[in-house]
Amino acid sequence: MRSRTPRQHGAQIGTPKAITMLASMILGVTGLNSLTFGPGSLELRLITAKLAARNGGDAALYAGPDEKAQKRWRSLMYGKEYGDADADAPGCARVMTTVEELGASLSAAEALVLVCDTAPLEQSALDTLFNNAGDDLRRVVLISKMGVTRAKPAGPFGLGGGDAAIAAGEAALRKAASARDGLDLVSPSPNLHPNPKPNPKPNPKPNPNPNPNPNPN
Repeated sequence: MRSRTPRQHGAQIGTPKAITMLASMILGVTGLNSLTFGPGSLELRLITAKLAARNGGDAALYAGPDEKAQKRWRSLMYGKEYGDADADAPGCARVMTTVEELGASLSAAEALVLVCDTAPLEQSALDTLFNNAGDDLRRVVLISKMGVTRAKPAGPFGLGGGDAAIAAGEAALRKAASARDGLDLVSPSPNLHPNPKPNPKPNPKPNPNPNPNPNPN
């Protein structure tokens, strides 16, 4: 049975499979100033920001004014000793605590990484992000569920339908991104690629007998 004991120095965040997928996506923000944001799982937000920082550029995420949360986030990414230092080291993801820091990071961001694996980004938050993003924003990376194109709507009394809400949030993001010139949208979700090219039909089998008249007189 696999041990559930977390390893030190932030290695406890994320499974190897998830890290591999994220690493391939975060390559799209290599060397860019990035902001990680969203209502998704804390684990994915932290590992995403950490990978972005490792790939170069300034990487930041917003923890809010809670000092305990700030310390915990740093500890989860880089270990307890780093978290206790209460400071961001060069080359590491910055954990922001004030709205002013968040606004400054958003206006300077070249890449916006949205983590929405467990919940959609609210329309009000989406509008705020795009209305306050600077002219340098060139790429949006969405970390979301895959295969939600078959999501079912909410059942009686509004229960269920979580995947449908995520799909609707992705559609809203696609619409907002398309209204901004020169903005790339990167995601594994099929919702952001609504018209994939069909697989080409296989070539017909060659005629084993090229002679159209096998029995000439």
